[in-house]
Amino acid sequence: GRLQQPLRPNPLMSKRAPSENRAPSNRPAKRGAAKAGLDELLAAAGASRQPGEGGGWAIADAFRFRQQITREAEADGFKEELLAALSDECFDPARLVALLRPTAGAAAVSSNDSIVRLLLHVDSLQPDIASSLMQLLPEYQGEEASDAMTTTRLILSQFRWLEHIVDGAALVGAASEMMQVADAPLKRELLLVLPDLVQDGQHAAAADTLRSVLGEDTQFLASVLDAFGSLVLEPDALAEVCASVMDAVAGANVEDLPVVVRFLLQHMTKDSAKATVAALRTGMQLDLLRGGDAAAGGGEASGEALVLDALTTAMRLRKDVAVLVVKHLGGIAAAADHTPVDAWLLCAAYTASAATERKKVLKLVLDKACGRLLSAALLRAAIAGHGVALAPHFATLLELATVLLQQKGRRAAVEAGSDLYCLAFDEFADVFKRQELLSRVMAHVGSGADAEVEAALRVLVRLASADAVAVRHFAPFLTYVLDYLSSLSVVQARLAFELFARLAYDGAPDCASRLTDELLITIRKQLSSSTPHYKCLGLLGGCTMLHRLGVQDAAAAADGEGVSATQPPPPSQARGSQAATSQKPLSARMQEAHSLFAMMCGHSASADGTFAFLLHELSHLVAARGAADALSRPLLELVIDKVTSNFESRYLVDAAEALQENAKVRGLQPKLALDIDRAGEEGIAVRIAPMLAHSDEAAALQRHALSTLSANFQLLRLCEAATSEDGESLEAVDAVLGAPLVLFEPRLIGERLEAFRDLPADTREAACLALFYAVDWIRELLNGFCTQRDPEMRAKVVLRATQLAALEGVLDALLGETPHFRLPGIIWDSRAAAAKAKAAAPKAAATKKPAVAKKAAAGKAKPASKAAGKKPAAAGKGKSAAGKGRGKKKSAVSDVDSSGDEDGDEPAGAGGGGTFPRT
Repeated sequence: GRLQQPLRPNPLMSKRAPSENRAPSNRPAKRGAAKAGLDELLAAAGASRQPGEGGGWAIADAFRFRQQITREAEADGFKEELLAALSDECFDPARLVALLRPTAGAAAVSSNDSIVRLLLHVDSLQPDIASSLMQLLPEYQGEEASDAMTTTRLILSQFRWLEHIVDGAALVGAASEMMQVADAPLKRELLLVLPDLVQDGQHAAAADTLRSVLGEDTQFLASVLDAFGSLVLEPDALAEVCASVMDAVAGANVEDLPVVVRFLLQHMTKDSAKATVAALRTGMQLDLLRGGDAAAGGGEASGEALVLDALTTAMRLRKDVAVLVVKHLGGIAAAADHTPVDAWLLCAAYTASAATERKKVLKLVLDKACGRLLSAALLRAAIAGHGVALAPHFATLLELATVLLQQKGRRAAVEAGSDLYCLAFDEFADVFKRQELLSRVMAHVGSGADAEVEAALRVLVRLASADAVAVRHFAPFLTYVLDYLSSLSVVQARLAFELFARLAYDGAPDCASRLTDELLITIRKQLSSSTPHYKCLGLLGGCTMLHRLGVQDAAAAADGEGVSATQPPPPSQARGSQAATSQKPLSARMQEAHSLFAMMCGHSASADGTFAFLLHELSHLVAARGAADALSRPLLELVIDKVTSNFESRYLVDAAEALQENAKVRGLQPKLALDIDRAGEEGIAVRIAPMLAHSDEAAALQRHALSTLSANFQLLRLCEAATSEDGESLEAVDAVLGAPLVLFEPRLIGERLEAFRDLPADTREAACLALFYAVDWIRELLNGFCTQRDPEMRAKVVLRATQLAALEGVLDALLGETPHFRLPGIIWDSRAAAAKAKAAAPKAAATKKPAVAKKAAAGKAKPASKAAGKKPAAAGKGKSAAGKGRGKKKSAVSDVDSSGDEDGDEPAGAGGGGTFPRT
């Protein structure tokens, strides 16, 4: 570009003709005269040229040299003669470089200053020599460095840290003129040296020059900010500079962002904190940072790593910076207003803050997580792909995840902690980091807090689901959980079995695994136990292994046939698929699944409530609707064939046959009730009262079958829905929705329970049991058919809900008149029983009644008023199934249809999981 103002004449080049070249090889005589003249002028001050072509200079005493030159410069003609000699010397680039390089000392005294720099310390010579050096710069720009330093850098280095500046304004003006004709590298060097060219009172002029350059092109942003860092500005001028830098954040290069961040945070005040943090949050895009690093090849010194390091360093140097940043982030109230940079700012603030300030940062993180402001997508954008930058903050991420996962009753915070653990495991592939992460998660598992244990197990299951092979390398650190299964709740045990089943089958799908053998041994041992609680644990593990076996078999079939075997077949194929399946040889996986399923059915056949628990767990598997979690087609057919196929013959009877039965059952006369279809003798009925007899062994089996009525139908309807065309239709089993129930003659009760009080105790208990199973059955009907869209079905559902309310009122009244009635076949949670015994022991010791603890642990029968408010102890909950209606609770049966396992995952007792919500 053209110069806006004419350049000042160069005294050092005054004798050079405009058309002459820079290297005057055709003027040896003049070079020799110049050489003699400069040597003579400097020799009196103690300087001498070293021998050799282009040799350097040596000075015996630098202080004496400056004093002598200063005195000589006051004499007439010496200044002009010295400048003329220097002009001749600059014709040769090699001799110019010799003048610019540090001098050698004599007599063990060395000097680091060059001849030119020593002359610049002479006030009378400084303006002319400095201006001349500036005008030499364009001639040497673009020069390749021969020994790691170009001539332009040598020239500019003479101005660094001068003791005194005579005319700073002239130097700044000369530098500004040179910037207009300089290329980018030279312009950067000029910007960096600009603060050294001004006096203390001229910093504002230099700042104006820097701001003008910043407004023209942001590629010099880093150099401008480095120069600003060496200037002392007034608060108003500094605020204007910071405002200009904030505007340039969005357009800054990745390489310049660390300098920008450091400058803004270093000069941030309370008044500018909001604007500064907002500029950093909106100007820095993490995806662009990652893209710039990928283009540059990444590495440990990547741009995003330097940016995060600049944030942390600035907060360490100024403690108030972290406080101001946290205060600003705390004012953001909407999730949409948060950016991934916010997670980086919180991470840097936590890392750089002291212990007292970390509590405030942690409280802010908790509040944001509980308010669902730190979404999973935001955390993923802040962590995924940024492992190099976040590696120094890995411990911080683990600490935050640990605290979040420990929050009891704060589901959003627990989810955020789970996301942090999973993202950190996925992003950091280092073995030691992953082992440290898993050790943190296992510490949660061993904490003893139910919510924390469950959340930690869910994290492990998520990790195994995402990458079972990676987690399986750490299986020896995880398998000790199998030794403590009896102390886990049903939900926790299910998660633990799912974890190890995924590691055993998904982590090593093509080969036998020691973990598989260990898991099978544990399940067989638990199934062989005579304690229902341990049997339930074995059934949990068996169902989980069945699921994984089906998934692996389906995946193998899909690879071999090119289709997905996890999707259920169409109804026309599903009904006739059993014969086709029997003709097709089973795979090794399915043979193992059939053997395991037969063992589970065999060990749960006793009348201890475990069969109902098995039905409940199978319902969980069938209810899974996701493509990855759906029960495979062969296993679905196996369940239909072995479990639900005999539902009609076991529980349903023709209405005409039911009306012809005159035999009383435990003093109750069977009678049809709650008929909606009004089909009369042509319809079907659900047998309840006739199955309550206890005359012989066959009657005992019927009573046990009645306890699984609702659980059987739950599994049946889920299988029918899974094999339907739309995955929801229950038209194949809708006949039971309006079918009557075989109960007993209502006159036995009486309007005011007078007749019921006169009945024998066995008859009263039989009536309570019949009504209990009737309530359980109607609830399961409501759970199953409430989602149907057919208008007729919806009308029947409304009628059933009305009948349910009335039936519960009757049962509530009868329970008050039957004080010693207890529901049979309850599966007690060993942990709940132990907790009751532990709580009752101090009271027993205080009152000297040691039997209290024993009775409490055994589940002593409650009085009538309390028994009416209790339900079967499903996994230790100990609430009543037909209790007084005061609160809304889900049925354990209905919970299978929900997507999560948070409620209703307890093992169902003799009621087939039929626990009632209170109305």
